[in-house]
Formats: sequence, structure tokens, C-alpha cells
Amino acid sequence: METLAIYDQPHAEWLGEVYLPITPENMKLMLMRTNDHPTPEHELSDFDALRITERPWMLFQWLDVGFAAFKPYEKCQVYLGDRIRIYDIEDIEINAPKVKVKDVDEGIECFVVHLRYW
Repeated sequence: METLAIYDQPHAEWLGEVYLPITPENMKLMLMRTNDHPTPEHELSDFDALRITERPWMLFQWLDVGFAAFKPYEKCQVYLGDRIRIYDIEDIEINAPKVKVKDVDEGIECFVVHLRYW
């Protein structure tokens, strides 16, 4: 399994969450197609990523009907200045961030990665 790398989110240690804005690049990073034949699971195309980003309702529809799913990341590597922490991923969802995050407007939904502490 791949490890998700996150930068510049110092709140991750105490909040237990990291955030990624919904952009075409992050769409490809976080989602995979699950309905195409003959290779049912593969990366979103650039066209799909742009199309879903421009139509937020489409993102929820694709997740609901199974056209797309979150990539099966198990670990999240968080870069905190001079420190690096690796966490297990508990869950990934789409929601508004709890704190102000660079590149995510307040109250706007984004990818939320919940980190598990042991």
C-alpha cells in the first residue's frame, strides 16, 4: 500500500486530521476509478479529475454509486518542519476543516484524512 504524504499542517499532531483541498491534482491523489472494464481499479484520468472538481455534486454521486472510491491508503506521513511522523489512517471523508488551512477556504469541503493514534 502507498503512504500519503502531507506537508505544512502543524495542527495534525493535536487535531488528528489533515486536510487536502479539492483540486484536480488532489482528486487524482485521493480517488481511483472503480467501474471501468477491463481494469476496474485505476487512476482517474485528467479529464475526470477536472470534471469532478468543477462539479462538486458529481464527486458525491460517483462515490455513492461506486464509480469512484478513496484510494486504499493505510499510512500518512506528515512532514512537520524538521520532524516526520507516520500515522495509520483511520478514515477518509469529505467535510469542512475544523481549523484554517492553507488553500482551503473556511467552510468549504475538502478531503479530510483522520489519523489513528496508538
